[in-house]
Amino acid sequence: MWQRLVLLSLFLLALIGTLIWFRADLARADSGVLTTAWTADRDWDLGAASVTWDHAQRQLRVQGSEGVVWASPPGRPWLQVLNGELPHLHRVRDGRFSQQLDTCDEQFWFDQERTGQSLILQGELECSGVSVRARLQIQTTTAGGVELNWSLLEADSLPTAATVLAFELPDSEAVFGFGHQVGTLNRQGERVLLDSHSQPGSRTGARAGTLWPVGITRHGRGLVALNPGHQILDLRAADSARLEVWDQSEGRLEIYRHDHPRALLTTLGERLGFMPGLPDFMHRRALLGTARGAAVAQQMLDELARESTPVGGLVLDVPLQSGWPVSADELPWRPGRFESAQADWAVLLERLDTDDLPLLGSRNPLLQPLSIDNQQISTLADITAGDPTYRARILQPEPGDQRQRRVLQLDTRQEPVRDWLDVELAANRYAAVQGWVSNWYEPLPGREELPQAAAWSAREARQRDWLEWQQAQAEPFAIAREPMPADNQRRPEALLSGLNTTSWGARTGLRASLTALLSGGVSGLTVAHNPVGGTATASQLWWSEPRDTELFLRWLELNTFTSLLRLHEGDQPHRHVQVTDSVGTRIHFDRLARLYEGLFPYRQQLMQEAAERGWPLVRPLWLVFPEDPETWALAADQFMLGDHLLVVPALSSGTVEREFYLPAGEWTHLWDQRRFESTGERRRMRTPIGEPLVLVHANFPDRETLLALGAELAIANILDSF
Repeated sequence: MWQRLVLLSLFLLALIGTLIWFRADLARADSGVLTTAWTADRDWDLGAASVTWDHAQRQLRVQGSEGVVWASPPGRPWLQVLNGELPHLHRVRDGRFSQQLDTCDEQFWFDQERTGQSLILQGELECSGVSVRARLQIQTTTAGGVELNWSLLEADSLPTAATVLAFELPDSEAVFGFGHQVGTLNRQGERVLLDSHSQPGSRTGARAGTLWPVGITRHGRGLVALNPGHQILDLRAADSARLEVWDQSEGRLEIYRHDHPRALLTTLGERLGFMPGLPDFMHRRALLGTARGAAVAQQMLDELARESTPVGGLVLDVPLQSGWPVSADELPWRPGRFESAQADWAVLLERLDTDDLPLLGSRNPLLQPLSIDNQQISTLADITAGDPTYRARILQPEPGDQRQRRVLQLDTRQEPVRDWLDVELAANRYAAVQGWVSNWYEPLPGREELPQAAAWSAREARQRDWLEWQQAQAEPFAIAREPMPADNQRRPEALLSGLNTTSWGARTGLRASLTALLSGGVSGLTVAHNPVGGTATASQLWWSEPRDTELFLRWLELNTFTSLLRLHEGDQPHRHVQVTDSVGTRIHFDRLARLYEGLFPYRQQLMQEAAERGWPLVRPLWLVFPEDPETWALAADQFMLGDHLLVVPALSSGTVEREFYLPAGEWTHLWDQRRFESTGERRRMRTPIGEPLVLVHANFPDRETLLALGAELAIANILDSF
């Protein structure tokens, strides 16, 4: 007993120490000495914006046509330097570590120069007895925003781990976006990673969501942080924020201002490019996914065809390079090995052609070397036997990481590799494929191979090259796992927002998938999805958790009201519940697939809004009802599909009813046709498996047709037909 008391006491002491450290951390971040040569108020006119120095408040402000765009923390420095050696990049996410470095926050600003729509301020930063010249440039952008560029003019005299720009936050501020983030929708109070890639070397981080350096705030500001390397937005202080740019002596932040969040999303889309949206054949009906071979795919199609379940196509959920033959010309060095698979594949291709079902392949810049009779076979023999500079790189597992396998990487920057891909893969293996599920996280350079800044540049270059090669093929459609770098206007048609695990969890499971869709949608990643049921088996300490029937059906319900209803067998198909495993799963899939098909005209309209205005299909309630203050405080557990469908999914096991917020208006229950008049209030309703809680707004286009379909597909009416 006493041992438990000792352990509990130690835990409490550690917790108290952590809280004290955390509070001291915030206090130190807000400290600093600011002096200027300006002894009175100053104003500079930049045309579309104006800059003001408020001497009484000792605050620099940038004002646009719709209000304050950026303001420094009153009386405190707006530029800081973290002085010291750059740590291993995975540590910079920890705010406590950044405070262990010397902070250069004593500064004196003494000079200014205005040229057209640009203002340059110069000053000195003092740190550890060393002074360094600094510059802050404020200028308007062609898209109607304000760009802030800061730099150290004598960076060599000071070992710089990071530069930091601080800015004031208004009361009751909330911050959203920055990609398919998970956990919470509002990032206020956190340290947020802004890189356009997952954290280096962390496959678990990749599952947690696709990152993106674009976000918006409740009070109408859009933030675009286009910096190479690691960026951290520190939102832990209540009245200010800090943008940390690591391994750089300069930084850049663009800020846009609109009072209405939709106008802000459109402006950001015009600046960074709109996602073009899904072609009709991709979201007209549900998509099946398979990783177990052509015979299993044929069996699934047969079982679903008995009830005339609407199916829109087939997705191969393993890279075609891994061994699934698409044509008889596959693997010419050992054709006998795949004779049976080739026969099954030929039958399946004929079936798909007869039923007019598109095929999507999974394509990835890695090739798994084949071992046949203990002899290593390289599918890249033709291009690796010549000039060594054209060889594909061999990726070895990192020390202590047993999950990664020895693979060959396709470097699409090399012309011979591109030629080989075009001829051997596009012409033979991929002849039957009409679209792509694309991956490129794994082949990016490891952190140990290049200097930090160079590694990040190489990651973005590799990513851009891979997508551009795919978009140059005859079938340009692609579902990508990560967006293009933010400064590139090309966009994939759809995103896979992370590899979610087969769990209910808020970090990687079902709940995380919804947070990711909402977060990504309001930062420009408007057309995204997660496959039904998760793709990676959830693991806990000594055991793993395959998906069960309840999780599969609840995920199916949620995805019916998103951009893409796509099934996935998971990384261990034999352990996970699949759509044809039981009569119950087939019944519910048939019902929801018909409902998804019925929503196709509505999704077409939403796809057009995404492509032309930058509005996501899956929307937080505040994007539809921004004048209702209650919507801004809601958790990521209910959403709107467009402006007229309110969806309240079941996000935990055993859920039989849900409490939710019903905005003002006239609403109709999808399944039982009950009507509700709301003035903006919280309600509680039942949500049985198979009938997710969905309310249709009075302004839904062709509402009566949708309600008739809902009544027809209600569980009580559908069971008799099976």
